[in-house]
Amino acid sequence: MSTLLSDPGISPLEFAAVAQALCAPNISAAPEVSEMHWMFYLVHLGTRFSRSSRDVIAAGLHGAGVEVLAYSSPLHLQRPYLDAGYRRSDFLVTEKIANRAITLPFHAHLTAGEIEFIVETLKDVSINIGAGTAID
Repeated sequence: MSTLLSDPGISPLEFAAVAQALCAPNISAAPEVSEMHWMFYLVHLGTRFSRSSRDVIAAGLHGAGVEVLAYSSPLHLQRPYLDAGYRRSDFLVTEKIANRAITLPFHAHLTAGEIEFIVETLKDVSINIGAGTAID
């Protein structure tokens, strides 16, 4: 799976394949775009998952060889905004969304088999976490 970490460019067809594989029918590439460059694909795990369950899912993906990150601290919790006086709990919805977000590899050199592996691994590691069923 070493190609998961390769060049982050991706074609519109590959973008559509990943979106479809992750059951995200609302996501599609614009038809006039000939190539896109992404470094990650952001996945929101849903409200049944907590920050700790997100971390368990991320650890399971990482253990299977999929580069995954718990994505981004909300802006109000980053240094410039903390210095400006913002604090944890100022934007609870933002924090809850951030606590359930992960990023997956997303680039032009992913094969169909690697995309399938990433999606199936995400589904497998999500079993027994949250409400106890796999991600659909």
